[in-house]
Amino acid sequence: MIPYLLTLNNFMCYRGELPPLQLDGLHVACLSGENGAGKSALLDAITWALWGKARLPDDDLIAQGEQEMRVELWFVLGGQRYRIIRSRQRGKTTRNGRISAGKSTVDFHLWAIDTGEGRWRAIGETSINETDSLIERVLHMRYETFINASFLLQGRADEFTRKTPGDRKQVLAEILDLGDYEVLEQRARDRRKLFEDQLRALDGQIEMLAPEAAKAEYYAEQVAAAETVATSRSAALEAAQTQQQQADEHVRALHEQRKRRKELELMLRDLQAAQQGQQREMEKLRSTIAQDEAIVAREASIQVGMAELVQAQHVLAHLEGLRPRYDDLHEQRRHFQDLLKDELRKLRSEQDGLQREVARLTAALAQRPTIEQRLATAEQHLTQLEPIAHAVQRLREQRSTLDGQISQAHSLLRQHSDQRRTIEQQRHTLTTQASEQQRTIERLQRQLGDVPRWQAELTQAQAQQQQAAELSDRLTTMRARDQQTAEAVGKLQANQERLQQQAEELKQRYALLGAEATHCPLCGNGLGDAGLARVHEHYETELNDLRQQYGTALATEKARRDEIDTLRRDMKKLEKQLEQARQQAARAEGLTQQLAHATAWQAEHTTAQATLQHLQQQLEADDYATDARAALATLEQQLSALFPEQASIASDWTRALEQLEQRRADLDGQQRSLEQQLEQRPTLLSETTTCRHQLDQLTQTAAELPQVQARLATLSRTIDENNFAHDIRREGRTIEAALTELSYTPAVYDTARASVTTLEHWAAEERVLEQARHRVESNHKLLDREQTLFNHRANEITTRQQEQQQLDLALRALPGAEQQARAWAAQVQEQHHLIRVAANELYERRKRLDWAQQAAEQLAQKQASRKMLAERHGTFSELADAFGKKGVQAMLIETAIPEIEREANRLLGRITDNRMHLAFEMQRTTKKGTTSETLDITIADALGTRPYDAFSGGEAMRINFAIRVALSRLLAGRAGASLETLVIDEGFGALDAEGRERLVEAITSVQNDFKRILIITHIDELKDRFPARIEITKTPDGSRWALM
Repeated sequence: MIPYLLTLNNFMCYRGELPPLQLDGLHVACLSGENGAGKSALLDAITWALWGKARLPDDDLIAQGEQEMRVELWFVLGGQRYRIIRSRQRGKTTRNGRISAGKSTVDFHLWAIDTGEGRWRAIGETSINETDSLIERVLHMRYETFINASFLLQGRADEFTRKTPGDRKQVLAEILDLGDYEVLEQRARDRRKLFEDQLRALDGQIEMLAPEAAKAEYYAEQVAAAETVATSRSAALEAAQTQQQQADEHVRALHEQRKRRKELELMLRDLQAAQQGQQREMEKLRSTIAQDEAIVAREASIQVGMAELVQAQHVLAHLEGLRPRYDDLHEQRRHFQDLLKDELRKLRSEQDGLQREVARLTAALAQRPTIEQRLATAEQHLTQLEPIAHAVQRLREQRSTLDGQISQAHSLLRQHSDQRRTIEQQRHTLTTQASEQQRTIERLQRQLGDVPRWQAELTQAQAQQQQAAELSDRLTTMRARDQQTAEAVGKLQANQERLQQQAEELKQRYALLGAEATHCPLCGNGLGDAGLARVHEHYETELNDLRQQYGTALATEKARRDEIDTLRRDMKKLEKQLEQARQQAARAEGLTQQLAHATAWQAEHTTAQATLQHLQQQLEADDYATDARAALATLEQQLSALFPEQASIASDWTRALEQLEQRRADLDGQQRSLEQQLEQRPTLLSETTTCRHQLDQLTQTAAELPQVQARLATLSRTIDENNFAHDIRREGRTIEAALTELSYTPAVYDTARASVTTLEHWAAEERVLEQARHRVESNHKLLDREQTLFNHRANEITTRQQEQQQLDLALRALPGAEQQARAWAAQVQEQHHLIRVAANELYERRKRLDWAQQAAEQLAQKQASRKMLAERHGTFSELADAFGKKGVQAMLIETAIPEIEREANRLLGRITDNRMHLAFEMQRTTKKGTTSETLDITIADALGTRPYDAFSGGEAMRINFAIRVALSRLLAGRAGASLETLVIDEGFGALDAEGRERLVEAITSVQNDFKRILIITHIDELKDRFPARIEITKTPDGSRWALM
C-alpha cells in the first residue's frame, strides 16, 4: 500500500478546505514543524481513512468548533489505484439537552478504465462495517498489524515490545498471514466433528442392525418349518379337490337328467299341441275336398270358353311369330348401316397407322451409323479392362490371407495386453497394500512417539487436579469474605444516611432559631438570651458529634471498599488460575484413554510390520499372478511363431502388426484404384448389348419398310374408290326385300292381342278346375297320411311319458348328491383357507428372513463405512493439530523469528555501533522446572543481558526502531499485503547527536526496501538530512503544509 494523495477538511488542526497533499514521486520525505503543528495528525488521517481508527475517538478528531470532517486518501496497491472518502458528523443536541450519536460515512472506489477513459467506480458495500471489512481484505492487513509493524506512531513506538508474549505471537501471526491456517484448522475441526456425528449415527445403526442380523439362522429354520406345513396343506387340498370333482360329476349327471326331464316335458307339450293342430288340419282337408268336388261339376262350360280362347291365341301367336322377324329385319337394316360406317373408319385408322410406321422406320434407319460407332468404341474399352480385372482378383486373394494373419495377431496381442494388465493390477494391489501398511506403521509410530509426552502431561494434569481443588477451596473462602465485607459496607452506608438525615433535621431546627427568636421552636417556652445561647451550643455540639460519626463511618466504608477491591482482584487472579488448572486437569481423562490405547497400537504396529514384510517379499520375488504369467508365456510363444523375425517383446510385435496392417492398407489402396477403373465395365457391357440389339432391330426395320409402304398405297386406293364392304352392301339390299314380302303390321297385331285379353278368364277357370281335380285326389291321399301320423304321435306321447316317469324316479337322489358336493366344496374352501394361512405365514417368515439377511449385509456395509470414517476422523484430527497454533503456525513463527532477529540486530548494530544485541526466546523454564512456550525479548550490551524495561529512553528507542523496521520488512515481504510504506513518528528527541546520526543512516540503509518512507521530526538539524520535506505550520486558521 503506497499513499500518493491526501485531502483533509476539518480534521483535527486542519480547518476548512485545503489543497491535496501530493505524495506521489516522494521516496523518503521528512514531515517537519513545531510541536503541536499537526505533523502526527497527518498520519492519524491516513489510518482513520483506511480503517476508521486513530489515536483519538472519532468526535475528538473533528476540528474544534466544526460539525463535520472529511478525509480523502488515494493509494496504490498491486498496481491498482484506490480511493477512500471517509467523513464524520457530530451528534446534535436534542430538546432535553442530550447529544445524539454522530453519523459516519465511507466510500470506497477503484480506478477503472472503460472504453479508453478512466473513472472512479464505487466498490463499497451497503454498510460501513461491510465496507471496512472489504478495505481490510483489499489491504490484507488490520489496523493493529499496521501500527505494530510499519507505523511508529508518537507515544506508541513500543507497541510491540510492551505487548505480552501471547500478543506478540498474535501480531506475528497476522504479519505472516496465518489466518488461513486458522481457517484450515477450523475446517478440519468441522470435518472432524462431522465425522464424529456420522460415527455416532453409524454406531446407532450398527447397534440397531446387529440383533436383527443375529436372527437370520433362527428365521431360516422358521421358513423351513413353514414350507413343510404349506406342502402338507397342498396335499390335503389335492385330495379334497379329487373328492369334490367326483361329487360334482355325479351332481352334473343328475342335472343332465333333470334337464332331460324338462326337455321331455316340453317335448310332450309340443307333441300334444301338434296332435291337436293335426286334428284341426284334417278337418280343413275334408272341407277343401268338398269345395274342389263342386268346381269339377262345372267342367263342360269351362271347356267351351277355352275353345274360343285357343282360337284367338292361335291368331295372336301367328302374328307374334312374324313380329320377331319384322323386328329382326328392321334391326339388321340399321346394323348393316352401322357396319358400313365402321369399315370406313377402320380403313382410315389403318391408313394413319401405316403412315406413322413409315415415318418411324425411316427415322430409325437414319440412326444406324451412330449406333455402329458406339458399339465399336465400347468393345475397344472392354478389351482394355480385361487385365485389370485379373489384377483385382489377385489382390483380393492376397488381402484375404492378410486378414487372417492380422485377426490372429490382434487376438493374441489383446490377450497378451490383458494378461500384462492383470499382472500389473495385482502388483499395484500389493503395492497399494504395502503403502497402506507403511502409512499405518508411520501413523502408529507417531502415536506411540507421543506416549512419553502423554505420561508427563498426565502427571501434570493430575497435579493440576489437586491444585484446582485447593484453589476452589480458597476461592470459596474468599467469596464468603467478600459477601461479609459487602454486607458491612451496606450497613455503613445505611448508618451514613441515618447520620445525614439527623444532621439535616438539626440544621432545620437550628435555622428556626433566628437572631430575634425568644421562644423554643419545639416546645414554645420562652428562652431568654441565656437559654437561646444554651440551645445554640447544644445544636452545635450535636452537629459536631454527627460530623465526627459520619467521618468515622465514611473512613470505615472506604477501608472496607479497598478491602473488597483487593479481595476481588485476588479472586479474579484465583479464578483465572483455577480456570487454567481446570483446563489442564480436564485433559487427564483423554490422556488416560490415549495411554490405554497405546498397548493396542503397539500390537497393531507389530502386525502391520509383519504384513508389510510379507508384501515386500512377494513384490521382490514376483510371487503373484502365477496363472497370468503362465498364460503370458504361452501367448508370447504363439506371437513369436506368428512373427518369427521379430524379437520377443511386445513393441516389436506391435510394429510387425502395424507393418501387416500397412501392407493391407496398401493392397486396399491398389484394389480401390483398380476397382475404380473397373467401375465403367458394367456400363460398357450394357452399352454393347444395347447397341447390338438396336442394330438387329434396324435390320428387321430395313426389311419391313417396303412392305409397309406398299400396304399404305393399296389402302389409300381402296378408300378413294369405295372398294370395300361389298358383302355388307349386298346383305342390306336382301333385308330391304324381305321386309317388303313380310305381311305384318303393328295394327293387326294390336287387334289380335285385345281379343285374347277378353277371353283370358276361361284359362284361369280351367286352371282352377285342373287344380281342383288334382287337389281332390292329392287331398284324399294327404288325409290318409295325416291319419297315420296322428296315430304315430299318439304312440310317441305314450313312450315319452314312460321315460319321464323313469327320470322322476332317478331325480329323487339329487338333493343328497348336491349336499355331498357342497360338503366337499366346503372342505376344499377350508383347505384353501389353511393354505392361504400357511402361505401368509411362510411369506411373513421369509420377509423376516430377508430383512435379517439385509440387516446382515447392511451391518457389514456399516461396519466397513465406520472403519473408513474412523480413519478419516483420525486424518482430520491430525490436520486440525497440524494447522493449529502448535502446528504449522508455530513452525512458521519459529521460522520467521530468526529472520526478524537477524534484521533487527543488523539495524541495531548499525545504530549502536554493535554495542547492543537482542534475542527472541521461544521457550522458558517455569518455577516447576518445566518449559513453556513464550516470546520474550532480551537485550545484551556491555553490562550484560537485561530485559527491555531496564534500558533508558534513547536505548529503548533504538531497540524499538530495529524491531519495528524488521517487522515492517517481514510484513512487506510475506504478508501478501504489499506494504511498501514506512512511517516513523517518534524517537529522535530521545537520542544524542551520534544516535540521531546512526538512526538516519539506518533509515537510509532500508530505504530501498520501501517505496515510501515518512519521518516526522521537529529537530532542525535533521530536516535537511532527507531528500524531501513537508513543512507543517500552525496558523490562526488552522495548520497548513508546504512541500519543500
